[in-house]
Amino acid sequence: MWATLFLYVTAIAWAGYGIYCFLQPQILGSLAGLAATNVTGATELRAMYGGAQFGIGLMTLFGARELRLQRPTLLGLACIYGGLGISRAIAALLGHDVSVYTLGAATFEITSLLICVALLRRIER
Repeated sequence: MWATLFLYVTAIAWAGYGIYCFLQPQILGSLAGLAATNVTGATELRAMYGGAQFGIGLMTLFGARELRLQRPTLLGLACIYGGLGISRAIAALLGHDVSVYTLGAATFEITSLLICVALLRRIER
């Protein structure tokens, strides 16, 4: 039950943010300091912040809907959250980045990683 709820909430967050970033890639300039300097840059922002995040949301939705997919979905999310959160935290320390965006994203990612690990451990028992 908890895994299903977590996966549905996660699916909405990733897919929703992905759609928003695909439709409005310029928002990343004010949120994260990212800006496209040409059409190729805008395409890249749409693909990576729009398409990839929407894809993660879709994968997570499938995991929420199919009990047999919950464990692999949580494992995949743990890898994604771990990679993002740990590298973001290290990069923030190296660059002395204490922006609201960076701190908020790192907190979200590391907290989500810990939730994934806890849910995986619960499934294993």
